[in-house]
Amino acid sequence: MMKAEEFLSRAYRLDQQIQSKVDQLARIRASIGSSGLRYGNIKVKTSGPDSMVEKAVLRIMEEEQAINDEIDRLVETKHQIREVISRVQDVECRLLLEKRNLLFETWPKICLDLGMSLRWAQTKYREAVEVVQGILDESVRDDELWRSQNG
Repeated sequence: MMKAEEFLSRAYRLDQQIQSKVDQLARIRASIGSSGLRYGNIKVKTSGPDSMVEKAVLRIMEEEQAINDEIDRLVETKHQIREVISRVQDVECRLLLEKRNLLFETWPKICLDLGMSLRWAQTKYREAVEVVQGILDESVRDDELWRSQNG
């Protein structure tokens, strides 16, 4: 059974992984650019399929596709988190969850935006995480019940 903290932090971790891949891709492009190689609107003529330019362009295209795949996963993960957060009844708790786990805002920014002290915001956030845990537990029980009745 997934813990609420783990469930809520999945989007942040994916976002970090995407940013890391974007940074790596920028470094690859910079190293290719520094040696005078380019691609895009310019048709690159090569002496064969194993040319250095062709390999570099293919590597960049593979990296771009990997980033796009990760972005798709991030969008789906945020959708799942948003669905669970929407079931939290307390508006303050819901806002805290959204700002922290979907917008990745820092505690000082959250406190400033919501006019809360850090201690109160973190207390309410812990309360919200407990509510999310209850929602996740209930979903697991519902899935198990459905499987036992239909499986």
